[in-house]
Amino acid sequence: MKAIKILLDIVIAAGVLTLMTGLYFWLIKAGIPFQDATPEMKMQYANNLRTGEILIAIGFLVSVLAPIPRIIVGVVSRRRKQGNCEYV
Repeated sequence: MKAIKILLDIVIAAGVLTLMTGLYFWLIKAGIPFQDATPEMKMQYANNLRTGEILIAIGFLVSVLAPIPRIIVGVVSRRRKQGNCEYV
């Protein structure tokens, strides 16, 4: 049970790190579009912006959804420790 808790904690941390990386791509790498940009610069801006959007979405979903099984595992392990868990 402890290994599952640690694994879920790692997944939550990875989600937060992915979210922060996405924000970096979205805010810093893409940033403000160039004025009178060449087609290559426009393509680089679009790629960085899209990469940031995807990483933000994945990081947000993982950061929001991963704590749900972590809470469930915590409640089940607490009930097992107290000894009043008939169904597990």
